[in-house]
Amino acid sequence: MNKTFIKRLLILIIVGFCLLISASKIYAQNNQNLKHINNPVILTDENTKYPLGLHLEIFEDQTRELTIEDVVNQEFTPSDKNIPNLGIKTSAIWVRFRVKNQASLTQKWILSFNDTRTGTVDFYFPQGDKEGFKTIKTGRFLPFSTREFNHRFFIFSLPFTDNNEKTIYLRLTSKAGLAISLNIYSLETFFQEDQYQLLFLGVGYGIIVIMIGYNLFLFISLKDISYLHFVLFTTGYLCFKLCREEIGHQLFWYDFPSYFEIQSFGVLSMYFFLIKFTQSFLKTKKYLPKIDRFLFIISLVLVIVIIISMPTKWNNIIVIFNGIVISVIILTTALIRWRQGYKPSKYFLLAMFAPLLGIIIRCFSALGFIPYGFYLQNRSNFVFSLSVLLFSFALADRINLIQDEREKAQNEALKNAELNQKLIQEQNIVLEKKVGERTE
Repeated sequence: MNKTFIKRLLILIIVGFCLLISASKIYAQNNQNLKHINNPVILTDENTKYPLGLHLEIFEDQTRELTIEDVVNQEFTPSDKNIPNLGIKTSAIWVRFRVKNQASLTQKWILSFNDTRTGTVDFYFPQGDKEGFKTIKTGRFLPFSTREFNHRFFIFSLPFTDNNEKTIYLRLTSKAGLAISLNIYSLETFFQEDQYQLLFLGVGYGIIVIMIGYNLFLFISLKDISYLHFVLFTTGYLCFKLCREEIGHQLFWYDFPSYFEIQSFGVLSMYFFLIKFTQSFLKTKKYLPKIDRFLFIISLVLVIVIIISMPTKWNNIIVIFNGIVISVIILTTALIRWRQGYKPSKYFLLAMFAPLLGIIIRCFSALGFIPYGFYLQNRSNFVFSLSVLLFSFALADRINLIQDEREKAQNEALKNAELNQKLIQEQNIVLEKKVGERTE
């Protein structure tokens, strides 16, 4: 049974990675076969959403010092991808595209930039017959009040006053990965589409918060440290998601521009307590003492390295590397415990598979090896919520196993007590006989 389960799990992992690689190649081939690259975007009343990936031109400013006047005459490279994923860049990235408004009924158009990881976003819109550009400077490292719209994405209005072609520029910088996900919407279409995204996000966050409360109650009731580690791990993930999706910036730390440290703290808590949860749940200290010591060392190194790297440009790369290493170590530890016959590790493996695979995919996406959005970015909350439910089953199975062990121990103790009582009675009978024989 153990070998069969391990084989199936390994096959699932291998198939998952094969599908990932195949889909990535197909995605790239489809992008290369698309025509009309670098043509201007023609806005009409018939269409109210325009993905801009194949209309973009990109220029990398390695000095990070060039101004809009400097780059206007630079040689840009046309994009051949729907969503150009540049990975981690220390340079400033300039993006431009051409737009011509031929719509007569649709009056309000907006530009949506969806990569919430971007540290600074500078928007330049030409001012008609006047020289120069209308400029908006915002980004996740700036107060939320710098945004034109009160929204988690970076939204800019496009004030077309005539049918002349406009060339729009953006300057982007980021400590994390950079994916240029740009779309032009009519204002009405954007908010209609956004309502569905908010619904998915809300349900996902709700499930996570409920599970945090439920498992915290179980910890208080059962005094099992595994529940506390799991609650802290889930809370760290929730903090990371609030930062990653800009919900926290929009609702809680509205004008706190350095909240990147909050996200780093969330990631640190998530990884650290995931290791502690693994140790307590799988009982590594008792059954795998060498691996337990190794996990302890890894957790200490993780804390030190992430804290030291927070103010540096290497922070995101270090976090990515730690995520991949920790994922492999935890899966290996769980497989070993399963082979030892520890039944709750089966649920643990099932629960860990999706989020750990997600961590690895996100890491490779941040490095630019996998197309941005491939891992269904907006649905990761549901994947994690499913994993939380499986973890709850694993914890329940573990509690049942502990109760069974206690019942067996109590039954054995009761049997031993009955046996001792029987032996005492038999000895008393023998003694009474001997006493009776002597008195005769």
